[in-house]
Amino acid sequence: MIFKTYKRAFIGTSIRGGAVTITSLKDSKIEKYKVFDSATEFVIGKSANVATTTKTASAATTAAETTTTEAQTTTKANESASAGWTITISGINSKDINFTDADAAKMPATEITVSNKKNDGTAVEQKWTGISLKTILDFYGANDYDGVKVEASDGSISDLEMATVSDPGTIIGLKLDGQTLSKTDGPVQLIVKSQLTKSLIKGIIFLFPQFQCKL
Repeated sequence: MIFKTYKRAFIGTSIRGGAVTITSLKDSKIEKYKVFDSATEFVIGKSANVATTTKTASAATTAAETTTTEAQTTTKANESASAGWTITISGINSKDINFTDADAAKMPATEITVSNKKNDGTAVEQKWTGISLKTILDFYGANDYDGVKVEASDGSISDLEMATVSDPGTIIGLKLDGQTLSKTDGPVQLIVKSQLTKSLIKGIIFLFPQFQCKL
């Protein structure tokens, strides 16, 4: 095997098969010499261009990954916001009725403002948009009941007397400050303006009107 001597600052070598590749640096250029038994083959390219190309490709890859991540995040957010929900209203005419987001869209919305106290004693004003509980029950023909039991997906239960049910400030909250509730806070909440201790029950899944016993 024949080797030639080059007055270069060698920065790397590699051996593959019967050839030796020698990489050297001269005048900001990368020279790769592939030395064979009887011939020398070399490829010259500017190191600056190589570095720029590498950085550009890396930046493009990063941008593509970022765009993909943002798209996935947006898709998940949209799926969460648009995901359908169902609340079972049990006992009206001895049946179970499914009250859905599609049904809610057909009903008149109402807005209420409540003052929610934090653990540190400070209060935060919240603007809720939703459907009056009385409106929902009237829509499905509920009558002769004297209260409603509200149950959440975590097993939490709130018992509402008839006066509370009829109060316009008692709603099934769909939006907080104009924003659709997140999966963690929603998809819907019970809001009782007059009795916040019975309010803010998340993930409502059942409404049980308490019907009067007829003798």
